[in-house]
Amino acid sequence: MKGHTTRASILALATGMGSILSATPTVLVVMPIADILRHREAMVEYALAGHERNIDKRVYHSNGLTLGLFDRVELGLANDFEGTTTWDAKVLLYERPNDGKIAVSAGFTNLDKGRADKYLVARHDFASFRLHGGWYQNDRNRLMVGIDAPIGQDLTLMADFVSGPGSTAWVALSGEVGTITGLVWTVAGGAPMRKSDGYQYSVGLSYTARF
Repeated sequence: MKGHTTRASILALATGMGSILSATPTVLVVMPIADILRHREAMVEYALAGHERNIDKRVYHSNGLTLGLFDRVELGLANDFEGTTTWDAKVLLYERPNDGKIAVSAGFTNLDKGRADKYLVARHDFASFRLHGGWYQNDRNRLMVGIDAPIGQDLTLMADFVSGPGSTAWVALSGEVGTITGLVWTVAGGAPMRKSDGYQYSVGLSYTARF
């Protein structure tokens, strides 16, 4: 089930950090996953996101760049178009030989002014879906869990959840744009655990290629 991963620069919304900007590694909807970009793969992206209009009328925009090196390391950055840039890095700690159906990675994200969030995450591939789970630490320790599965030949359905105050359960759908290999659209919606936080949405476009 390679290729059924996506990303969106909205982890800050999901974990109650109060800012739309988040440099993210390869993610499911918002949670980091064990997958990494392979050697000399690069991904560029653009995303917009927001809340219910009665909560926040503003639409937030971000762009990002992620690079894969040596089939073991992933480096990235994100920018909010307003002068703020954050950084991330991920290391593949283990991948089951031959089939890669089990993997474990660790990394940090949202690095800015010496502060960063940390995580450890694992993935197990089953016949018709992939299960993701791990630990995330920002203002506190949080558990995260997610799942993704293909729908036919062209679409991928994803869902994830990061525990703790300000948490939101996310569902997303993604697919390639026409016949352009590597160009992927993603639409996502988030339902808050605390109603006053408001429903959220995200729309993203990414392009991945080997250089």
